[in-house]
Amino acid sequence: MRLSSSKSLTKVTLYGTDSLREINLNAKNVIDTLSIEYVKNLKSIRGILNCRQLKQLFLYQCWELKDIGIVARSRSLRSLTIYELDRLEGLNFDMSKMNLDDLKIAGCESMQNMSGIASCKTLKKLTSNYMSKFITALSFDMSRMNLEEMEISDCDGMRDISGIASCKTLKKLTLNSISKYIRTFNFDMSSMNLSDLKIAGDDYYWSPITDISGITTCHTLRSLELSNLDSLKVIDFKNKATDLQTLTIQDCKSLETIAGLLNCKALRVLVIKENPRLTKIPDVKSEIPFVKGIIIQGNHGLKIPDCFGDLTQGHEWDIFDNGKL
Repeated sequence: MRLSSSKSLTKVTLYGTDSLREINLNAKNVIDTLSIEYVKNLKSIRGILNCRQLKQLFLYQCWELKDIGIVARSRSLRSLTIYELDRLEGLNFDMSKMNLDDLKIAGCESMQNMSGIASCKTLKKLTSNYMSKFITALSFDMSRMNLEEMEISDCDGMRDISGIASCKTLKKLTLNSISKYIRTFNFDMSSMNLSDLKIAGDDYYWSPITDISGITTCHTLRSLELSNLDSLKVIDFKNKATDLQTLTIQDCKSLETIAGLLNCKALRVLVIKENPRLTKIPDVKSEIPFVKGIIIQGNHGLKIPDCFGDLTQGHEWDIFDNGKL
């Protein structure tokens, strides 16, 4: 199939054309958004350089497409979404000449290599969901990247994510349904400038993470959310988390101790919910004067009285449904 020159055609969607095996962008055009969806027998895309105004490219369920290295030749592309390209084996080509801002990858079950991403210096946001079991590590050097936001979810084969710590520009990191093979989060994060971190286990299997001590080496954190970390027994803020303002700890079934919480002197919001083995926490209300919001709920081993704050004074204290005194 050939897409010819047009001065008015800016958005193109090719949908469900099973007989299509090749797309040839054979003439200069003004296409800025190209979406190729459910073209199950597509094997090649040619002429991407003719799309000099192309900003967004969506590739959905093109099951025969093995190689998308041609996209690296586009200087105009800002957003790339790759979804269920079942035969795509890697993103290991040079991306250094791209001006990509946003990359989303999901469900590419044959993918074995993502190291080419590290060569893309303009990339700001990376989202990787339901990745191949062959992707076992994000251990490549990210120090030359300018990444600001990363989300990794449901990557069942992942065993090593230590490369993330080399990305000094990263501001927001979200790890959802973290792999059952990751047992510790104890690598050095002191050189990072992370402000927002969320780590969540999976609802369907027991999370094996027992050590998150690396988190407390990151002194720039302002928001930390931990949930469904079923094996975690201790959270220790032994290093002063001087910038931490929001802390949420929820559904950590083995959690017994939150130590060093009073070191978090900048804390404004504290949420502790559904941690059945937690038996003791410090009196944050009196020890940290600037805390405004406290929600402590459903921690049945924690014996503290119910308390509801006076909203007219700018406080929100909801402490209830914990252990009986």
